[in-house]
Amino acid sequence: MKYHLHKNGWTPIIDIDLKSATRNDVIAISELVAKHTVVVIKKQQLSIEDELKFVKLFDHPESLFEPGHYDYIHCVVPGTDGLIYRVGGNLNEYGVPGIGEHVAETGWHHDHPWRSKVRPKLISLHAIKGTEGSTTSFINNVLSYNELDDATKELLQPLEAILLRNTSLDSSLFNTEIDGWQCPTGDIVEDYSVPVVYTNSLGVTGGFFPYLQIHAFKGMSREDSKKILKMLAEHITQEKYCYHHNWEDGDMVISDQWHGLHKRQHCETISTRLLHRAMYDYTFV
Repeated sequence: MKYHLHKNGWTPIIDIDLKSATRNDVIAISELVAKHTVVVIKKQQLSIEDELKFVKLFDHPESLFEPGHYDYIHCVVPGTDGLIYRVGGNLNEYGVPGIGEHVAETGWHHDHPWRSKVRPKLISLHAIKGTEGSTTSFINNVLSYNELDDATKELLQPLEAILLRNTSLDSSLFNTEIDGWQCPTGDIVEDYSVPVVYTNSLGVTGGFFPYLQIHAFKGMSREDSKKILKMLAEHITQEKYCYHHNWEDGDMVISDQWHGLHKRQHCETISTRLLHRAMYDYTFV
């Protein structure tokens, strides 16, 4: 398996035909994502069977929702054991869109960070049709963390994030707080907090910085926490830490859900856009 780096200097573009991928290929892909937070695989014309076979090469593939949940019933791709979901506004045979069907951009986020005790660490998005002209952006919070000064790293090291859940990531619905900070509303997760400095299974350390999904830091007020959140938001969203993927049908992007934030840009053609989404764990052995 070969790859080269994108012009940003850190995003691997992998040359492989996923129809013939092996578990050794998946191990190599896992290592690249663990180091770089996101990888890109172009021109993958896969059948549903091909996609499902690839997903199951990874450890612990998991359904996003439980059977019986509205989105499980209406957004799962048929024949995928609940492991692949439709994303975008393209309607299925029942006239129902996929996940993330709104036109407005999403905020920077991890998928379901409040489930981080149990959720798989990777997601993949595979462009099926109508994706040209849409863009999804990714942040590398290994790189952004490592380029913080020592004093800021020392500040962050003991912090634990108190998270929000049931948030809408549709930026047109964000709440504007008194100080002008725009963020989603959601329910505070009272019984769980997450360290904001995280080291993965390969020993790669980076930041867990889903700043729009953090209510506060444990033991700190919302007001004091926001000073740190605003500092982090300004730092990590610098262009040098971003990769912007301009979709073409057939593309697959695999990203980390601890060190890698992402967002979909404003998309006027959302009604024609269809991607497939799966989630699973790293595979190292």
